[in-house]
Amino acid sequence: MKEKREYSQDEVRILLASGMPQERLKDHILTASEGKLLTALADAQNYLSDRYPQEAFVFLRLDNSFPRRKQITFIAAPADTPQMTFAVRVMDIGGTPQISDSYFCDIKRDEVCRFVERALADIGVDAGCDLKMPGLFGVEVEPGLSVEQLLEADIPIGVTGWAFVQAPFQMNEKKAEIEGTLVSLGLQGGFELRVVEGVGIERALQAERRDKSFVVQEEYISLPAQRGE
Repeated sequence: MKEKREYSQDEVRILLASGMPQERLKDHILTASEGKLLTALADAQNYLSDRYPQEAFVFLRLDNSFPRRKQITFIAAPADTPQMTFAVRVMDIGGTPQISDSYFCDIKRDEVCRFVERALADIGVDAGCDLKMPGLFGVEVEPGLSVEQLLEADIPIGVTGWAFVQAPFQMNEKKAEIEGTLVSLGLQGGFELRVVEGVGIERALQAERRDKSFVVQEEYISLPAQRGE
């Protein structure tokens, strides 16, 4: 009789998240789709291990918002901070897995904020940023490259989130300049610029985003990929 192998904790969580009954899990009876799921999981684990060799990760569940015919999206997290979840997508392209992740966006978050703050400071705008990069990136983007290097390589960097400036602030005079400056640097997407009064920028950054008691003006900073979009 063929010896039954033990499933790892990652495999158990993913199989149960796929809807596999506990009884079949105990009996090690896999359907073809569940076997395919474990293969995709192994591919995703190897991908993260190669891409971020200094990190250890756990796989927590599946994103079931999309059909799993051509792509499987896992929700994973660093092993030491399981609350900091991110997505890993495995797509079947002609029988070859194409893998991307949003963890890259997480590790670049502070760097993106500082990059935008410096760019705004160059045009006389003192701002504090709470920005992030949306999306997933794969092996075409080297994690060790800086934001400046990524932009120089014409790799699009989108941003979303918030930035805070202190009142008084001449929004009508500065909005177009802010947008033009950031688009010229290669940034895309957009964020909400909030003018605050009665608190400092650091305090505004620490507050809940739903708390607008100190916000006296807000405008959306639009950064289209092409001017005119």
